[in-house]
Amino acid sequence: PEKVKFQLRLGQSKPIYNAFKAIKESPDWQSLSEARKRIVDAQIKEAVLNGVSLEDDKREQFNKIQQVQYSSYEVEVKRLL
Repeated sequence: PEKVKFQLRLGQSKPIYNAFKAIKESPDWQSLSEARKRIVDAQIKEAVLNGVSLEDDKREQFNKIQQVQYSSYEVEVKRLL
């Protein structure tokens, strides 16, 4: 599951998360189009759902669970094919 590890690292990137939060908290927020606001909000929400705000030990546990779930899913798909 290298793909899962990569997706989790990207989804849990604090610099990316902080950049989107900075956009939302900036004075320019009001001048953004509704579509761009939805994109920023969706990225913040996705990062939280990916565990960006978890403490280190909880994030490690979350990542292990995600990898097990993906492995189980992969096995089931192969079985069905």
